[in-house]
Amino acid sequence: MITLPIDKIKPGMATCQGVYDLKKGLILNRGARLTRQTIKRLRERQIEKLAVYMQTSRDLVLPQNVIEETMRLAAAG
Repeated sequence: MITLPIDKIKPGMATCQGVYDLKKGLILNRGARLTRQTIKRLRERQIEKLAVYMQTSRDLVLPQNVIEETMRLAAAG
């Protein structure tokens, strides 16, 4: 998790907690994927910061040769 200013938020990031307005009304659920339109609406609602998930290894796509080499090294012990 990392908290970023709204200007650093990019489409595709996901919220790691619910986002609430000043009246404590829920704007976005935890885990919501952000789009350009959503980020624009958050700015309009004067949301200044947002806690988002950092990219993890689960989000990465590895080339096949890296996967094969990793498996070979694991089998070699």
